[in-house]
Amino acid sequence: MQTGAPDKYTRILKNLKSFSTMIMICNMIILFLLLLLPWVAGRGCPPEKCGSFDSIPYPFRLGNGSDCGGLLSDGFRLSCYNSSSLFVNIGSYRYEVLHFFPDGGGLLVDFPNDTARFSSSCRSYYDLRSFRFRANGCFGISKDNLVGLYGCGDSSLCRSDCGGCRDSNTTTTFTSSGCCYSLSEDRGGVWRVGDSFAVFEEFGCKGFSSWVGSGLDSNKGDIKHGVKLEWAVPSDLIKEACDPNARVVNASSVIFGVRCKCVDGFVGDGFVKGTGCTKYCLRDGSEAYGKACYVKRHDRGKHLLVAGILALCLSIATLARVLLLVKTSIQARKL
Repeated sequence: MQTGAPDKYTRILKNLKSFSTMIMICNMIILFLLLLLPWVAGRGCPPEKCGSFDSIPYPFRLGNGSDCGGLLSDGFRLSCYNSSSLFVNIGSYRYEVLHFFPDGGGLLVDFPNDTARFSSSCRSYYDLRSFRFRANGCFGISKDNLVGLYGCGDSSLCRSDCGGCRDSNTTTTFTSSGCCYSLSEDRGGVWRVGDSFAVFEEFGCKGFSSWVGSGLDSNKGDIKHGVKLEWAVPSDLIKEACDPNARVVNASSVIFGVRCKCVDGFVGDGFVKGTGCTKYCLRDGSEAYGKACYVKRHDRGKHLLVAGILALCLSIATLARVLLLVKTSIQARKL
C-alpha cells in the first residue's frame, strides 16, 4: 500500500498541473475577450468615396460590392461614374446626387439633363414631364422643397415671396421671382405626400424649378438648387439595424418609412453599421464626445488588464499552495 501511495500522489500532482494550465488559458481568453469587446461593438461599415463625397453615409453603399454585409434595401445602392459623379437609381430613372443633408434623411438630386425649356430673369425652369419621380418604399419628395412654377394657367396656388433669386443691383433685396409653391404648406391639398410634380400640370403649369432653403438666408449659402428627396427604411427591414442608443422614428415623406435616430445626449446616424451613436456632452465649457464624457473612462482598458493579471496571479498562488500541501504530504509519507 505504501509503495503505491507515491504513484497515487504523483498522478494527483500531474492532474493538478494540467488543471493549472487550463486555468491560465481560460484567464487569458477571458482577458482577451474583455479587451476586444469594445472594439468589436464599435465597428461600422468602412467609408466609401466618390468624387467630392469623401464618405458616403450609411445606408447608402456603392454597387461595386460591400464588405459590411448586405444592403438594407437595393434602393440604397449607388453607382460612381468615372470616380467623380454619384448616381442613385429610383425606379427606371437615374438621378445624380448633389448633396447629403447632415441631419439625416435627405439627399439632393440634380434636375434632368438638357431639359431646361423656360427661363426668366430669375431662374431656369425644367419641363415638368421630365421629372417623373414617384415615391416608393425608400424615397419620397421632401416637404422641405420650394417649387418654382412657370406658365401656370391657374395662379391660385402661387405665392409671390419665393426668394432664391438675388437682384443684381443690390445685395439685400430679391427680384420678383414669379410663382412658387411650398410643399410644406397645406393649401387645399394641391400636392400631397407621395405625389410627383406632375400634379402641377393640372393647373396648366409648364415648367418647374426647385430648391431648399430660405431666400433671405442666401448670403449664408443656405440655398441649394435641386430636388430634395427624403429617404427611409421600410419598417419591416429596420429590425436590429439601430444602435442601442437610438430609437426608430417615422419619415414624413415616405409612407411606412422609418429611420434610426440617436436619443438625446448622443450624436451619429443611429445605425449599427453606420456611425452609430456617440455620447455627447459639455466638459469645462467645451464639446466632448465618447470616452471623454465619462470620468476616468480612458482608464477602462488599464483597469481590465490589472483585474485580469490579479485574477491570474490569484489562481497561480492558490494552485501553488495546493501543490505545496500535496508535496509536503508525499514527503511526510516517505518518512
